[in-house]
Amino acid sequence: YYYDQLGSARSDQPKNDDLWVTERFVEEVEQVRQALGLGPDNFYILGSSWGGILGIEYALKYQQNMKGLIISNMMSSAPEYDAYAEEVLGPALPPEVLAEIMALEAAEDYGNPRYNELLTNYYYTEHVLRMPPEEWPDAVNRAFANMNPDVYVLMQGPSEFGISGRLETWDRSGDLDQITVPTLVIGAEHDTMDPAHMEWMAGQVQNGRYLYCPNGSHLAMWDVEQTYADGVIAFLKDVDSGNFGSCGRAMRSVASALFLIASLAATGCASSPDDRSAAESAPYVFGREPLVQRAYTPLPLGAVRPEGWLRGEREAVARGLTGNLDTWYPTVGQSNAWIGGDGDTWER
Repeated sequence: YYYDQLGSARSDQPKNDDLWVTERFVEEVEQVRQALGLGPDNFYILGSSWGGILGIEYALKYQQNMKGLIISNMMSSAPEYDAYAEEVLGPALPPEVLAEIMALEAAEDYGNPRYNELLTNYYYTEHVLRMPPEEWPDAVNRAFANMNPDVYVLMQGPSEFGISGRLETWDRSGDLDQITVPTLVIGAEHDTMDPAHMEWMAGQVQNGRYLYCPNGSHLAMWDVEQTYADGVIAFLKDVDSGNFGSCGRAMRSVASALFLIASLAATGCASSPDDRSAAESAPYVFGREPLVQRAYTPLPLGAVRPEGWLRGEREAVARGLTGNLDTWYPTVGQSNAWIGGDGDTWER
């Protein structure tokens, strides 16, 4: 299901600034859930960008009504996002472009056509949707055309380089461990949001997985559509089948029956190193609970192979003394544990 939130598109658009607070938006989601008759057996929230904030807030109050949560392309801290925009995204622009954008923002000249031109040509097509504007999907264009600037600026602020509105100090990083429902966090290589922070988020919730979208942007569901959709579908199947927990607390993969707000993803999970049919093209993931907060992925022998210079170095080691100690020194012998035996004579 998708729906237009109060204040947007075809829903009523009252002129009352007191309505535009996160707490009321959370209650709106709960009202819609009740009207649709959804519950913990079938209710997923997929929230993208602002929807990710709303999904986190809803889960922290009403997760007993949920089956799963997908946080797509949204960090858990507005201050951390501001820092990423200032320290990473801004400096990545051509210096003269950044200087002109900053000058227009300092003058609060956000309505200047030049401001929109600079953002479109140098920022939006790099970090929001990696397509020429004339190729943007109709759904994206309709979303922008139906956006309510009164609500957007009040909540987000007028600048695209950070949050300066009512959400400026929003930060739930310290509360993520209270979220117990299966959670998929999606990040993308060229996102406006820090993908490393979103990977960290997947390790903070109690039952999380991370989906990384190479070549993706803030709207990764459009510019890397197949990767995104495959990941979301796999996450839903894993949760619905009861296999999600067996994949470990956090998984990084390459690659949205969701509800209401926005977007999600994941990959398949194999049950053992010898049974990989469920995820033939996915990274190997065989983690088991309980795992540490910062979960790592154990790989079967041979899953990673060196190439180039590193391979040459490893081959030299294998051919040299290090790779042949058992033939040079009798005390090492075939019983040494390093080469599969049960002895420990090498330590002498």
